[in-house]
Amino acid sequence: MRIFLVMFIFLGLNNVLAQDKMSNEEYVARFYPIAVRKMQEYRIPASITLAQGILESGSGNSNLALKANNHFGIKCHSEWQGEGYYMDDDEANECFRVYNNPEQSFADHSEFLTTRARYKFLFEDYPVDDYKSWAKGLKTAGYATNPDYPNLLISIIERLNLAQYDKMGLVEIKASPEMIAENTGELESKEWDVILPKNAYYTDDRSDVFIFNKIRTVKSKGRQALAIATEYDIDLDLLMKYNDIKEGYLFTPNQFVYLQPKRKKGSEKTHVVKAGETMWDISQLYGIQMDKLYKKNNMVFDKQPKPGEIVYLQSSRDGAPSFYSYMDVLLERKKLKEEQEAKEKAAIDAQKVIELEELKKKQAVLEAQIAAQKKQEEALKKEIEEMKKQEALKKVEEDAAKKEKQVFDAEQAPPLKLTPLTPVVDYDKFVEPETEKAPVEQVEIKENYEKVSAKTYVVKPGDTLYSLSNKFYITVEDLMQLNNLKDYNLKVGQLLVVSPE
Repeated sequence: MRIFLVMFIFLGLNNVLAQDKMSNEEYVARFYPIAVRKMQEYRIPASITLAQGILESGSGNSNLALKANNHFGIKCHSEWQGEGYYMDDDEANECFRVYNNPEQSFADHSEFLTTRARYKFLFEDYPVDDYKSWAKGLKTAGYATNPDYPNLLISIIERLNLAQYDKMGLVEIKASPEMIAENTGELESKEWDVILPKNAYYTDDRSDVFIFNKIRTVKSKGRQALAIATEYDIDLDLLMKYNDIKEGYLFTPNQFVYLQPKRKKGSEKTHVVKAGETMWDISQLYGIQMDKLYKKNNMVFDKQPKPGEIVYLQSSRDGAPSFYSYMDVLLERKKLKEEQEAKEKAAIDAQKVIELEELKKKQAVLEAQIAAQKKQEEALKKEIEEMKKQEALKKVEEDAAKKEKQVFDAEQAPPLKLTPLTPVVDYDKFVEPETEKAPVEQVEIKENYEKVSAKTYVVKPGDTLYSLSNKFYITVEDLMQLNNLKDYNLKVGQLLVVSPE
């Protein structure tokens, strides 16, 4: 009896442990959003990341994954500064890196491959959706010692259809249907505009909590699940359950977050599907539970209604609306994004054309102003030059008039006569006074002035034709004629004829 009881307990424990283990499919469902994000960030195929995680961690069930959150068997190495987990591997008691959560392990795996030179050729030579070349390349680079490592990865990828996540990564980073919103990165503190939906109203206890479809609701305002759960004192698992999200989901900056379970009916009767919308979007928009929404519209879970279809939110629909796959939604969103980017680019280009035309106009005006200013400067310069010429001409004319006046004055003045120093006695008319006569003496009479007899003269400083005419008893005209002078100018040292004899 005791042996049977022990065997029963042992089998029961094994069943419990078996139930706690994660299957390959569950591992993929939980971690593929992370793998897709890392693919977009680092250009490592999501299929390769998932296959390596499954192979290295036993689908997250290995001791290293459970105790150290290490899903890729990355060892400490010399640069590792964090905590270590020690276990036997190629050698005894080797050190493996310890992470706070699995996502850190996925991130470090991406960093590990992109920062080591031996893996560089993978990124340069192989397309991001060529998982077979990547699997073989990892073995060539020395990631694993098992010679069958590439085949093991390829087998996992093809058996679990992991290549679909490479296609998803090439389209756009998105989470699962329950994790549809993308992280825009607008997580910084800022003022958020909160516009209440129809029939919503604020509660009395919290100014930012409002009632919508009979559910306590807030806007994310850039906060994520953990921050919201902490702030409003709600269990994190319950908050994720209320909002149909899984671990790792990132709210958009101004999204509805429900603090209570969503209702079985939506706040409106119907909804017309917009391009790029999913059932999760509609569920979150009207506060209706996901399973109830699918059931009311006779749809298979994970299928998405096509744009323009009417989705019932309160009553049941007779037949299912037209639908397509989640991948089609991603393609639709990509198309919408490209169209929006094209519109924005066209608007930017149009604005640039307008700005360029304005700039050209301003430049033309400026060039015209510069040309006008240059023209004014040239005109002013010519005017100044003309004034200088006029002043110079005036000075020449004044000098000529002055010289002419001097000549005229010289011509009008009488010639200078020399007066003897003593009176000249005319002996023919001399009458001797009746006085006692003295004996007659012979007296020689001499003239008291110097008689000039020079025929040529060398001009000295200060000499003019007028002064020379007075000096040599000759007129100015005779001097000019004797010396063939054309004007009244004399030069020091010039030899002049001053007498015709």
